[in-house]
Amino acid sequence: MDLADRLVKRTLEILDYFSAALWTVENPATSLLWQRAVARPLLEQIAKTSYCRYGYPYRKNTWFANNFKLELRPRCDGTCGQMVGRKHRQHAQRGGGGAEASVRHSIDRLHSIPPELCADIIETVEVQL
Repeated sequence: MDLADRLVKRTLEILDYFSAALWTVENPATSLLWQRAVARPLLEQIAKTSYCRYGYPYRKNTWFANNFKLELRPRCDGTCGQMVGRKHRQHAQRGGGGAEASVRHSIDRLHSIPPELCADIIETVEVQL
């Protein structure tokens, strides 16, 4: 965890250096980052969402730490358009799962951010500039 904490400290230094710029830091909701003492400054303003709210076939709850007011679509409550019965169509895993259990995802796909979510972030930033 020492290496991870050093990376967070360096990230905070960079964000401080560019303090006049708007920034956001994304990490999955279940990430240990959010529990680390070194990351407390990032917790001042958090936006929470789920990738399924932006068209991905799996939920993947995600947090965005920001230095501006970022409003995103609400986290999934099981009523998104990606549900088949009581399951999401797919799981955010390489091994498959969900209603379409045979579907597998690459690491690149799992690390990607939905384009609609990126567009919402850009739109929010443009309004605040």
